[in-house]
Amino acid sequence: MADSREDNLGLAFGMTAGAGMATTLGALMSFVVKLENTSILAIGLGISAGVMIFVSFVEILATKAIEGLADSTEVSDGYEGLVAYVMFFVGALFCWILDLLVHRL
Repeated sequence: MADSREDNLGLAFGMTAGAGMATTLGALMSFVVKLENTSILAIGLGISAGVMIFVSFVEILATKAIEGLADSTEVSDGYEGLVAYVMFFVGALFCWILDLLVHRL
């Protein structure tokens, strides 16, 4: 009987190939599309950077934060993931507000 790693090999390869094709497509768009206004490119890069940062933190959230909240007596069972993700976005909002304040000073 095959173990679960071998069962997910095709899925992992497909997702990796899809990510590589999406990256290639995004890179080609910067050469194909001629724009006088580069704000669309800046918006696209900002969104992609935000998605990559979020995906990086998902691994941290899924392992340490949720396990720590599960061990805590302060959080009800089943709400650990919700609390972890809400606090992640509250922290991001706090950093954004702090950034606005620093640039106004």
